[in-house]
Amino acid sequence: MNVQPYNPQDHLIHIAHWLKQWKMPLENLDMLPPTGLIIPGIAAVLVYETNSKTCIVECMICNKDRDKQVREEALDELVAVLLHMMKEKGFKYITSNSTNPKVVALAKKHGFIINEKPCFAFTRSL
Repeated sequence: MNVQPYNPQDHLIHIAHWLKQWKMPLENLDMLPPTGLIIPGIAAVLVYETNSKTCIVECMICNKDRDKQVREEALDELVAVLLHMMKEKGFKYITSNSTNPKVVALAKKHGFIINEKPCFAFTRSL
């Protein structure tokens, strides 16, 4: 698959469309990180780069109109490439959270340690 660096100026419109397909909130698109990977027309994974040894996966999204197997293969490849990319950038840890069982299974497949306890996310405009 054609994995490319994510560029908000070129790709944010696609991310917004995919979020809408999955009935996810669109009000905070400007919160999304500018770093990540995309397979155009299929899926994307976005990540925050911090000033520590940890990076944070913020968004894993795919095009609902694509075949389920194609979406799953794309996300699998994006995560594999992202792990390599972030290690090459000097990050030691990568973290994320999700309540989606398919995302949790994908994380397990790629060696993430899963905390089974519920977690709440907090967001506030400043």
